[in-house]
Amino acid sequence: MQFMTTEHFTLQTARAVVNAEISARLQLYMTTLSSAIIALALVAQVSGALGRAFETFALVLLPVVYFLGLATLTRLLQAAAEWRTYGQGMNRIRHWYLEVAPEMAPYFVLPATDDPWASLAAVGIRRNNTWQGLLATAPWIIVVINSLLAGVVAGLLARLAGPPGPLLLALAGAVGFVVSLAALGVYEQRVFRRDMDTSPVAFAATPGQPTAPDRRS
Repeated sequence: MQFMTTEHFTLQTARAVVNAEISARLQLYMTTLSSAIIALALVAQVSGALGRAFETFALVLLPVVYFLGLATLTRLLQAAAEWRTYGQGMNRIRHWYLEVAPEMAPYFVLPATDDPWASLAAVGIRRNNTWQGLLATAPWIIVVINSLLAGVVAGLLARLAGPPGPLLLALAGAVGFVVSLAALGVYEQRVFRRDMDTSPVAFAATPGQPTAPDRRS
């Protein structure tokens, strides 16, 4: 029991470290993006208008921020996989707790199966409706904001290509946003599904067993 309790606290601490890293990387990305916007505002004031100097500076700066977003997204997906792995470990230990003292089952609010979908269901992300839960996660924050950057860059490129009207600029920005959103969204989903499908399960949920304890009882 002492060994298992120590392991449980070790996994809990590791999960807290992952949460801290996710917050730190989000903060780094948002701070860089805010600094880039401030730099663009200063360049616009110095140049006196949104002219060629501003557009050139923006086309140099914004892709760098976009690359940082890609690197942040990749690391956040890795961190999320770590977070789920540590959660699986704690669920396995919880399963052992119930083997030792099955009468304690009504007092647990988290699942005792290491099925990754059961763990996600306990925090509101269910297999039959993953989009609703995943849209509120850290990786999707990066996906949406990076896609907005892609739309801005696409609009700037369209402006440099010639003198199109506002409608064409808006259309180019919308296309850049949609293309980036689709590409990053598909990438995020593929990585997430791959990690979920390859995650080893030692204590699968039995048919008819709820993925989380029933709080109505």
